[in-house]
Amino acid sequence: MENLEIIKNESPLIVKRYIRKKKFTIIRRPYKAYNNALWTWDTVFNEIDNLKLIHPNNFFSSISIKYGIVISTLKNKYYDFKNNKIIIDNKEHRGHKRIFNNTVELNMFTFLKNNFIDKNEMLCNELIKLHSIEIFKTLNNNKIFKASTGWCTGFKNKFKLSTVRCSISRKATTLYNKLELNSFLKLCDEKHKLVGSNYFFNFDETKNNNINVSKTTIHIKGTDNAKIYVKNSEKEGVTAGLIINAAGEILKPIIIAKGKTKKCLNKYKLNNDNIIGTYSNNGWINNGIMKVVLDLINIKTNNNKACLLLDQFNAHTSESTKEYAATKNIELIFIPKGYTYKYQPLDVGIFSIIKQKSKSIWRKEKIKNTNLKITNADAIKHFLTAIGELTSEIIKKSFTNSCFMKQNNNIL
Repeated sequence: MENLEIIKNESPLIVKRYIRKKKFTIIRRPYKAYNNALWTWDTVFNEIDNLKLIHPNNFFSSISIKYGIVISTLKNKYYDFKNNKIIIDNKEHRGHKRIFNNTVELNMFTFLKNNFIDKNEMLCNELIKLHSIEIFKTLNNNKIFKASTGWCTGFKNKFKLSTVRCSISRKATTLYNKLELNSFLKLCDEKHKLVGSNYFFNFDETKNNNINVSKTTIHIKGTDNAKIYVKNSEKEGVTAGLIINAAGEILKPIIIAKGKTKKCLNKYKLNNDNIIGTYSNNGWINNGIMKVVLDLINIKTNNNKACLLLDQFNAHTSESTKEYAATKNIELIFIPKGYTYKYQPLDVGIFSIIKQKSKSIWRKEKIKNTNLKITNADAIKHFLTAIGELTSEIIKKSFTNSCFMKQNNNIL
């Protein structure tokens, strides 16, 4: 590189510009990668020293123009060099220093995964920050680390973590070990072989809402808060009970209305050929309604030996229910508490499909009539239509994917 020729009598100072390689965006003042330049910092600082003697007032601006260096960067670098604060190695030192090395960050992620994610415990940015602060204090003699939101975002991106919507599930108070869970699955297999698919049943209840309001909606971009207006109460609905067997059959559905007399069923306009209407004070199943369920199964089996898979709701496990089941030649098998999501066929493969189909039917009617108001009778009609679309194979699969050990992955 040629040295800059300086003419003492010439003013203003004229310098030759050097074109350097640039890497930057066009939105803001660019970050400049000076390690890609054709010059070195010691050359620049030597020229500044020489130029100061001749042009003491504008030497920084002249060198800034010549080499394409931001003048504030040039000043800071020069004075830091003169005060022995930096060593010139012509390398970039821009950006934050790493707070943790890869090993420490991996250990932090492993801790969070093992103790929160894998155990389905709540994990938020604040917990990640608190954990990182404790680790930093341990490694750096109680020095302060603020754990900014930016650092937390970078940590989550590195280990492919993201904040997602979650559903709240109550943790079971009774914990089962692997041997107990395997014993339950073996019992289901044994009883299934004993009575056969036609006589191995599952019963459970679910809430059937009249309308199904989505948690998200499409709106104009930039809208802060989109309100959704509904013509009915989004919580209005009825409890529905289903009985299925391992042969892929579904018995007549049952609804449980909230009320004290049969009049509470009038609003549903039930056809007794398709559905059975019952009622209770709170709209939940009770011992009397459980007898209706057991009677339906007994009619189907013609009093032959049968097995009924149930969760451990109070009405299912009551002595009254057990005694009545024995008179109908029905053996009750109870699913371990907290494992219905995994071992109950209706929860595994039926209820979600029915609710999704009901939503689809409601949306088709809504797009045809935007002023549509769904009644209780309409909701039951949608529910029955969705049930009618279930195939035998779907019902069979719900058993093999849950309580049977042969063709599923539930063996522990």
